[in-house]
Amino acid sequence: MSLRPSIRAQRGFALVIVLWVLAGLAVVAVSVASTASNNARSVKLLRDRVAAERAFISTGSQVALLAATGVGQRNSFMSEAGSLIVDGRMTKVGAHQWLQLQDTRGLLNLNRPDANRLPKLLRRCGANEIQVAALADALADYIDADGLKRINGAEAFEYRAAGRPEPRNAPLLSREELWRVLGFSDIREAWLAAGCDALVTVHGDTALNRNTSPKELLLIDGISEVAALAMMDAREQGLPDVAIQTQGDDPSNPYNFISAGYVGKTLRVRHQMDSIQWTAEYELELTPQREGGPWRMHELRNPQKSPQAPKAGAVLPDIGFRLPERERTQLNAAPRPPFAN
Repeated sequence: MSLRPSIRAQRGFALVIVLWVLAGLAVVAVSVASTASNNARSVKLLRDRVAAERAFISTGSQVALLAATGVGQRNSFMSEAGSLIVDGRMTKVGAHQWLQLQDTRGLLNLNRPDANRLPKLLRRCGANEIQVAALADALADYIDADGLKRINGAEAFEYRAAGRPEPRNAPLLSREELWRVLGFSDIREAWLAAGCDALVTVHGDTALNRNTSPKELLLIDGISEVAALAMMDAREQGLPDVAIQTQGDDPSNPYNFISAGYVGKTLRVRHQMDSIQWTAEYELELTPQREGGPWRMHELRNPQKSPQAPKAGAVLPDIGFRLPERERTQLNAAPRPPFAN
């Protein structure tokens, strides 16, 4: 009779041990499952990244070849392998890849800023009237080769006084270097919020091509909003030109001399895919007459993808595509007037 409580106690103790073991096994199982899930997710992300990079390299090579072998038009490069649209509209590549090509002649070159366009851009990007003059002069002092200070500018002394690195007295190497110019960090937040980074470049030449300019720069140039919207709508629809009723020397007329232009030798290229949240961006400079190859890449970036769904305005020609014979004759002579850029 005296052994029964002891047996019951042992059985109860054994039950507790079993429950603790089961609980421990459950924790281990959950941990293993979580680790397996995380590993599977990591493998998927890695596969998506590798697939995206492979696709971007393939598409980038095709873009470089089309541009290097094509004839520059108002908003495209035309070659026997098809047309490459470079006015900033979204280009569809296959089922899940997108491409955006921007002729840098349609942007404002910070290394060769236009005296009329730069102040207007600075106002749009958050600078007040006092800051505009100081920023414009500070940028000019930073990129010129001498140590002479402009009225509202800044040279080595002002940078040392502000505890900043001295100016390089050379052209900007990238858009990020703009924040080293004295005063620009004060408007950085407003600049980025207004999307002004997409409106400027530090590569390319001084020529201007309004056929590839974003709407914001068309408005800065004095083109009316109605005309600018009409031009952008024509691009989205894939129309080569759009008729706008203007008179005299109205800058809103896209057919007058100051609004004419052809694409240059530097493009901003931006790749994105549906399966990844980042994009690949760089500036492609065509250098067929320089040593080192027919093109160069500058400012490689991986910015975040826009939350807005892309809207296709063009399609990248398939590999192996060839223009019909009747259209190849356009390549025999570039259709440019003698005064075109």
